[in-house]
Amino acid sequence: MVGDFNCPKINWVNNTAPCDYVSQTVLSWAVNHGFTQHVNFATRGQNTLDLVLTDDDLIVNHVAESAPIGLSDHCIVDFVLNVKCCPDIKHLKADDKKIWFDTDFEGFGRHLNSVNWNDFICYNPSAEFGWLAFVNLIWEAVDHFVPSFVKPEQGSRFKPHCCQLRKLITKKRHL
Repeated sequence: MVGDFNCPKINWVNNTAPCDYVSQTVLSWAVNHGFTQHVNFATRGQNTLDLVLTDDDLIVNHVAESAPIGLSDHCIVDFVLNVKCCPDIKHLKADDKKIWFDTDFEGFGRHLNSVNWNDFICYNPSAEFGWLAFVNLIWEAVDHFVPSFVKPEQGSRFKPHCCQLRKLITKKRHL
């Protein structure tokens, strides 16, 4: 969660706030919900008003200050998120026929055992992204360890490669 929380009296290093209602409410909400505040510099004057709050300490990397935009009296807070974007789920194409009984199950198992599951979960923190990433991982393994049936070309059953073979086929048809 990011934004201008406008609570200048909160000390985010020590997680303390004066006895005013707003500061106490914001700080207790952040602490009670397991949020970490990542901005460690003043964003307006001597106050840290603009915050980056996360429920995962490892998801934010490299928080830095940049010059304000236009006439703003707040600096820009730049930060990098340690997340991977998850592509759409891959589906089998209608003409992609898998030969499931020829699956290399040992290779499939080695592939899944080689996954660093802690990193996998860390980089896919939500259930939705985790599921999409898992399904894509499985489809990648299927593409690699399950052979596909190669469909012959449409049109003819086979294409003769040499002139002599074509002549023999033509001769046979005229018999």
